[in-house]
Amino acid sequence: MRPLPALLAVAAAGTLAATLVSGPASAATTVPSLSLQNDVQGALPIVRISWDAVSLAGLVGLNVYRDLGPATQGAADPDGRRVNRSLLPPGATGVVDDSVTAGQVYRYRLEAFFADGASRKIAEGTILVSSGSRLGRPFPNPYQPSAGEVTRTATTVPWPNVSEVFSLNINGKDVPLLLIAIMTFVLISSSGTMAMAVNCAYRRDRINCAALMFVTAAFGEMFVCMQAFEWSKLILEGVRPWGNPMGAAQFGSTFFMITGFHGLHVTAGVIYLIVVAIRLLRGHYERSGNYQIVEIVGLYWHFVDLVWVFIFAFFYLW
Repeated sequence: MRPLPALLAVAAAGTLAATLVSGPASAATTVPSLSLQNDVQGALPIVRISWDAVSLAGLVGLNVYRDLGPATQGAADPDGRRVNRSLLPPGATGVVDDSVTAGQVYRYRLEAFFADGASRKIAEGTILVSSGSRLGRPFPNPYQPSAGEVTRTATTVPWPNVSEVFSLNINGKDVPLLLIAIMTFVLISSSGTMAMAVNCAYRRDRINCAALMFVTAAFGEMFVCMQAFEWSKLILEGVRPWGNPMGAAQFGSTFFMITGFHGLHVTAGVIYLIVVAIRLLRGHYERSGNYQIVEIVGLYWHFVDLVWVFIFAFFYLW
């Protein structure tokens, strides 16, 4: 344990070199040093944590954690609090700011998160926060997108490349958006069978109308199954509504909200189609002489298909 006078002397210099901790044994590694700087943002003291690019085998992202130092153990501050809100990209110089309390000692550690779900500390450092230190220079944004990177309004962290995220590996080669293209083809085809069912209803051909509605429902069920596969694939890769190891955290929440809401409507449409088709076969609408319900179902189904076209264009292609 370092004596407190030594910590005070280092804090007066404004930066503290970090203690390096080795990464996984199997990695061909570039392990960073951790730099800690004390500054003031507005009226509040902060610690700026920075590190160089990290290269470790199987690495998908980084987290920065804060612990209270030995001089302030027991204070009302959570032990092991994560500083960053979402997983940080490892391939570039990183910087995060942390709001702190003047006069306290803080320990920071940089942890690597690997594809197999394991995490490991790769660097750490300690700093005593003073109240008057100020670097007096603007801080660069480490996640300012470079030329060609896609961003969204709510984040400066690069948006994942959807062609890579939604690719399928076929015979050892990644085919971008293959599953999404098949899903789109299936759903558009279902609009054709639904239009044919409506035409049969106009001609009071209830047998063929019901058969075409069952085919439409089968197309819809295929679409929902493929969407479930897509969800499971991304979940296994670490994408969550609150985070995303491949880039901006908002990607996960946007993806699950949009596709989940649409998938719920497709599922409801499939149930609606099956119910109406069964009633058709039983002659319910033949007795009443009114086949208008088939057209109503068709309008709902075409609406669901149209919404998917917009999702495909503005989420997957944009």
